[in-house]
Amino acid sequence: MNALFVKRTAAAGAIVLGVAVGFAAVAAAAPPGSPSPSPTSTASATATLDKAVAKDLAYMCEEERFARDVYTAIAKLYPDATAFTNIAKAEQRHMDAVGSLLERYNLDDPTDGAKAGTYSDADLTKQYAALMAKARTSLDAAYGVGVTIEKQDIADLKDLLGKNLPSDVKQVMNNLLNGSQRHLAAFTALDNGETVGGQNGSGAAKGSGSQNGSGAHSGGQRGGGQRGDGTCNQS
Repeated sequence: MNALFVKRTAAAGAIVLGVAVGFAAVAAAAPPGSPSPSPTSTASATATLDKAVAKDLAYMCEEERFARDVYTAIAKLYPDATAFTNIAKAEQRHMDAVGSLLERYNLDDPTDGAKAGTYSDADLTKQYAALMAKARTSLDAAYGVGVTIEKQDIADLKDLLGKNLPSDVKQVMNNLLNGSQRHLAAFTALDNGETVGGQNGSGAAKGSGSQNGSGAHSGGQRGGGQRGDGTCNQS
C-alpha cells in the first residue's frame, strides 16, 4: 500500500464523520446518515472494470477536480463568500474517493500532476475558462456557476449509476450524488438571494452585506462543525 493510497483512503474516510450533518439550511436535500463515499468492499487491487465504466470513472475524477478548481479560484475572487471555500474542500475529498477507486482497479489517474484549468478532456478545459469569465463579472454570477457545475455533475453521476457497476463503485457514486445534491441546494439558495446559515438563521447571504462589500457575509455559528455559510466541511 503506497503513501498516495493511504492519503486518499484517509481523506475519503473522513467523510464518515460529517456526511450526516449536511447543510443546516438545506437538510432536506439529502438524508442524514449517508455512508462514506470511500470504497469499503474487499475488491483486490487487480480487479478489473468494464472499459466503458473505467473511462467514465476516470472522467468523474477529473470532473470532481474541475469543480474543486473552479470553486477554489472563485473563493480567491470573493473571499467572504465562504460557500466556495467549503465546497471546494468537499470536492477534494470526492476526488480522493474516486482516486482511490482508480488505484484499486489499477487505472491511470488523469488528475495526477495536472494544473488547475487544464484537463485531459478538452471540453472541461474550455468550460473552465468560460465559467471563470462568468464568475468574474459578479458574485451573483459566481453562484450561478456553482449551480451549473452541480447540475452537470448530478446528471453525469446519474448516468453512470444507470450502468452495471461493482458494489464499491456504486457506493461511492451514490454518496457523491448525495453530496452534489447538497451543494446544488446551497448554491441555488444563494443564487436566489436566500440566507444559508447556522441554526439561528444567520450565515452567508448573497449581496453586499459584508463589511468590505465583496458579497456574502458569514455571520452564522462556527462551532459544532457548522460553517458560516451553512455548509458542512465533510460533505
